[in-house]
Amino acid sequence: MYHHRLRSFLDSTSLVITTYLRCSAVPSCIMNLINTMMKVSDLDHFQRIALVLYLKRIGFTVDDVVEFFRKVY
Repeated sequence: MYHHRLRSFLDSTSLVITTYLRCSAVPSCIMNLINTMMKVSDLDHFQRIALVLYLKRIGFTVDDVVEFFRKVY
């Protein structure tokens, strides 16, 4: 069920986010946060901050990040 949810999420998000998340260059700590978020639909405050700051640092726009969190939550 989790893999189906992740796959449908990736198919429904913007091309920029989908392309990045399917890339093997994603650090394992970030993939761990994304996997945790997909499994339990929640991250604690500091995990969300780490993920948002990382996504902003690599060049996602605010709109991309907001869309990402809307799709998951």
